[in-house]
Amino acid sequence: MFSHPGLSHVLGTDRSYSRVRCTVSGVARALHVGEQVEVHTKYNDSWVGGFEVAEIVEGGYRVRRTSDGSLLPNLTGEEDLRPASDL
Repeated sequence: MFSHPGLSHVLGTDRSYSRVRCTVSGVARALHVGEQVEVHTKYNDSWVGGFEVAEIVEGGYRVRRTSDGSLLPNLTGEEDLRPASDL
């Protein structure tokens, strides 16, 4: 089982992981498989939309680009994901 201070995850009924993360406001928020998210890019320190959570695994998230269905090549850490904005 993955263990991290302040981070909790549970095994869902569909046998996939759901991980709880904290937002900037300090409110706990769960990300789920299929949820639309924004990915933080260190290149220009911005958030980019057009992605979804493909899988939740020990060590991070597998993220899919929605425009073409491609999986990003590396796991993405919780600190680099946030729910997609409604704007």
